[in-house]
Amino acid sequence: MIGDRRFDISGAHANKLRGLGVLWGYGGVEELTEAGADLLVETPDGLAAAIRGQFQALSRL
Repeated sequence: MIGDRRFDISGAHANKLRGLGVLWGYGGVEELTEAGADLLVETPDGLAAAIRGQFQALSRL
């Protein structure tokens, strides 16, 4: 799940999903890190690569 606030990350984890925090929204690094974001993405341009990386990592499990 992709989100910009701690609520998004906690919602993802509550549903057994990975939570990707995006830094171009309302939440910042500290909020998303404290919420336990599995990955932080700095710009919209980096989102596709971040998602692909998550799929690749999961396929190795």
